[in-house]
Amino acid sequence: LHFVKKSMQRSRFFAQILDGTVNEHELLGFCISHADPSELVFYCSKKDDEFVIAFYEQNGRFFADNYFLFEEYILARMRMQQVEGLRTLLEEHATIFGKLIDYWNLYYHLGGEIDFKNLWDQLDAGKIEGTFYAVIKFGHYLLNQGYLSETEQLYNKWGKDVDDDSCKMLCARIMLVRGKQIEALEQFKEIATGYQSSEFVIG
Repeated sequence: LHFVKKSMQRSRFFAQILDGTVNEHELLGFCISHADPSELVFYCSKKDDEFVIAFYEQNGRFFADNYFLFEEYILARMRMQQVEGLRTLLEEHATIFGKLIDYWNLYYHLGGEIDFKNLWDQLDAGKIEGTFYAVIKFGHYLLNQGYLSETEQLYNKWGKDVDDDSCKMLCARIMLVRGKQIEALEQFKEIATGYQSSEFVIG
C-alpha cells in the first residue's frame, strides 16, 4: 500500500511539474522524506540556470550523495560561464561519484585528466556503471584517444543492438577508423538530420 501511495504521489508531482502547478516546498519535503531527488532533478530541468544554481546551493545538502542533481547544478553553472572552481568541486566529489562514468565524462569535459584505459577496464568489469548515453559518450572519448579495440568492445556490449542515433554515430566513426568508408557513409547518412553540424557527418 505504501509503495502504491508513493507511486501515486510521484505521478502527481510529475504532472504538476509539467503544468507548472507544483508546490516547491511540498515537493522538496517529499523528496527529502524518501531520500530520492528524482522529481527535483526533473523539476530543475524545467527551470532556468539561475534558479537551478540558487536552488542547489540552498538545498543540495539534503541530497549530497545524488549525482544527477549535482550534475544539474554543474551544467547550469557551465552554461552561465561560472566555471571557476568547478573542476576542483568535482575532484572533491570523486569519492562519492567516482563509480559513475557520467561523473568522469563531466570531469574530462571540464579539463580533468583521466585514465581512459583504466576507466574502460572498470566499466567493462562492472566496477563502475552509468547511464546509457554516458557510456556511449565515453565510447567517443575512448575513440578520440585511439582506443579502437576498446571502443569496439564498448559498442558491441552496449550499442550494437540499440536503434539510437548516438550509437549509429559511434558505429560510423569506428568504421571510418577501420577504413570502411562506404559502410560509414551509410551510417552517417542515416543520422544526418540530427547531426547536421557534426564534423564527421559534414566530412
